[in-house]
Amino acid sequence: MVCLGNICRSPMAEAVASALVRESGLSDLVSIESFGTASYHVGERAHPQAEAALRRRGWPVGDHRARNLRRRDLDRLDLVLCADRANLAEVRRVAGSAGVADLAAADLAAADLAAADLAAADGQVDAAAMRARVDPAGRTHPRVGRTATPRIGLLRSFDADADPGDDEVPDPWGGLDADFDRALDLIERSCRGLVAALAAGRS
Repeated sequence: MVCLGNICRSPMAEAVASALVRESGLSDLVSIESFGTASYHVGERAHPQAEAALRRRGWPVGDHRARNLRRRDLDRLDLVLCADRANLAEVRRVAGSAGVADLAAADLAAADLAAADLAAADGQVDAAAMRARVDPAGRTHPRVGRTATPRIGLLRSFDADADPGDDEVPDPWGGLDADFDRALDLIERSCRGLVAALAAGRS
């Protein structure tokens, strides 16, 4: 999970996705981390308003410390999800000649199918059901997992309510508690879609 300073959006996404991964029984296969593309806040805790937003929804707040994304981090990551396009571009810059791969249409098709299942299940991730889900052609979901080159995309690629004109998580830094709550709304939907796709693609 990547945002600018690693104190607002990406630590909220890390907290939500990590909790959902645990609830879905995927902890043996999936780990979630977060980074910033800027070094302004390295070593700092998550923003107090970000922590407060998580607590209001009942999400765990750990001992987060902000860190800066570096090329060596990309060498060990499989999937890099960014809050917005500015950070997406910065991750590509950090990757340099080694490069990253954009999320494929197959990955997003898996997310769309998983999102339909989530809607039917009132937003609850059922890992067993997701793993058993097949598309109309009888194929299992594509994997959203290990690759030789890290895949990169927007976090809201996994949000069924996103559209081309509204597919970023706005930065709530400097805003009201309501801005952090709104960011968390988008993050929760996206993380549920992501974990559903991960569960569906588990072999």
